[in-house]
Amino acid sequence: MGRFLKTAGFYLLVGPPIGGVTLILIWSIFGGESSAGRAVWTFLAGLLFAVPLSYIFGGLQALFVGLVSAVWEKTKGATPAFVPAIASVVAFGVMDLVASGGSSDAAPAQMQQGALVMLVTHAVAGLGPWWLLRKIRKEGSA
Repeated sequence: MGRFLKTAGFYLLVGPPIGGVTLILIWSIFGGESSAGRAVWTFLAGLLFAVPLSYIFGGLQALFVGLVSAVWEKTKGATPAFVPAIASVVAFGVMDLVASGGSSDAAPAQMQQGALVMLVTHAVAGLGPWWLLRKIRKEGSA
């Protein structure tokens, strides 16, 4: 298997669980839990569902970011951090448009909070595999 497929596949394999764990972590910390123990329980219980479901809800976005990064790497060399970061923002934007269908019944403040959480989740899910690949391949920082 060539380096191109390994790069794209790595993002597809690792990105969704990173995004799922990030989402559950944000939800546990900022979800209004009254105690630290309850937040920890929410996080641990959420992990049971977040990791498997992350492939369903984040697989296409991860594949997109992985393909963009693999194309960059094949054509220009080592992928700088801004490439998966921008690809993650684009993936979020497309996902947000598709999921909302162009409209929402939620209050504007709720929409903004949800969008911010999902934007952060996408960014971490895109930059996590990039960082891990740099460490695995022992490449310098960009």
